[in-house]
Amino acid sequence: MKNNIPVYSSKLAKILCNKGYPIIDLAINKTNNKSLVFFFENREEIWQAIKEYESITKQYKQQIKEQLKGGNIYESGRNAKNTNGK
Repeated sequence: MKNNIPVYSSKLAKILCNKGYPIIDLAINKTNNKSLVFFFENREEIWQAIKEYESITKQYKQQIKEQLKGGNIYESGRNAKNTNGK
């Protein structure tokens, strides 16, 4: 397990599995006994997939933060407020 990549996010582990990277091993998380640690082979393409996931997640969180800061989350789409009194 020492040379494998530990993944603490079940969401990321699922994404990696869907991309065709098999889980090598599982262990109980020592800091949170209710969660698992997923281990993947230490390969450059897996690191690239993790970096891509982190980048997308960071962008998404920034967008949400900006929307909440601006208070504009209900201005468009199906969550728009009904302005005709109904």
